[in-house]
Amino acid sequence: MSAQTAPSVPAELRPLGDFLAQIPSVLWVNGKLESDDEGAGWWWVKFQIDISHRCAWHVVQQFAHVANQLSIKKRLPIVFYPTSPPVYLNGGPKKHLCWVIETTNPPFDPAELIRQATPYFPEDITDPDQWLAVDAGGDSKDDPDP
Repeated sequence: MSAQTAPSVPAELRPLGDFLAQIPSVLWVNGKLESDDEGAGWWWVKFQIDISHRCAWHVVQQFAHVANQLSIKKRLPIVFYPTSPPVYLNGGPKKHLCWVIETTNPPFDPAELIRQATPYFPEDITDPDQWLAVDAGGDSKDDPDP
């Protein structure tokens, strides 16, 4: 079953939402674009990963690397982090743990994230086996920025 980008996702975020929706283990994608007093566009996308999917934690690991630790000299102006409503009100991570990618610099185009992330992700992002290739002893692609 393929994930869907919520119809409420703004057009500027739809390419990123559709990109995320292709990844195995992603269940749904939502997002929001907000402007500050100067008109700068802050954005975020939120998505749920099926934590019982065989490549779920590989997906989390790749996003954590690309978003948070790609390079000390080449940091992307985004953060990737988990979020959850209060556990005591809603329940455990299977249904309520979500992940957020959020801009830390409003001019950063969400399409640029796709362009920057692509070299670090499997060649076919829809193929679960390619996400698992890291456990087979190597990256699915050579690291373009060692």
